[in-house]
Amino acid sequence: VSTRAAQEGVLFGYGLDLSRCIGCRRCVYACVDENNQSRDPQIHWIRVLKMDKEKGIELSESDPYYDPEEVPEEDAFYMPVACQQCRNPPCVKVCPVEATWQEPDGIVVIDYDWCIGCRCCMSACPYGARHFNWAEPSIPKEQVNPDMHVLGNRPRPRGVVEKCTFCIHRVREGRYPS
Repeated sequence: VSTRAAQEGVLFGYGLDLSRCIGCRRCVYACVDENNQSRDPQIHWIRVLKMDKEKGIELSESDPYYDPEEVPEEDAFYMPVACQQCRNPPCVKVCPVEATWQEPDGIVVIDYDWCIGCRCCMSACPYGARHFNWAEPSIPKEQVNPDMHVLGNRPRPRGVVEKCTFCIHRVREGRYPS
C-alpha cells in the first residue's frame, strides 16, 4: 500500500471531451475494477447521465438509468459525473472529525479509519459524488487490485463514506486516472 505524498508544485486538473462520450459506461466499470469498489452492493464513483440534446445540460431532467446497451442515441448526449475535486470543497468544511481534506495537489481524500459515517459530507456535495457503505462491501479476492494507496483505493469497510480519489495511486506515480 503506497503512502506517496503529493509532489510540491503539482496541482492536478481533469478535462473531458463530452463529444467523445457515447454513454457505454466503460469508464464506470474500469473505475470499479481499478479502485476496489464493492460489487455487491454496487458502488460506482462515476455516474453517467443521459441528456437531451435540445435541452442541453439540465441535470434535473437527466437520466442516470438508461440502458447502456442501447447507446448512443441520436437525440442524446452523455455526461460522466464524479467528484470534481473542488478547489474549495464544501464536503471538507462539514466533516466533524476532519476525516476528509484536500491534499496539496488538489485531490480531496477521505481517511476511512477516521470516518465516522455521519454522512454530513454527502449532504454538502453538490455533485452527489459521495457514497455510503450501508453493507459490508464485497470484492472477490481474485478481483482486488493490489496497486493501492492508503488514501485511495484500498478496500473500505461498512459504515464509511467513499468517493473518487482521482486514482491517487496512479496519478502520483505519473500515470493517467483509469
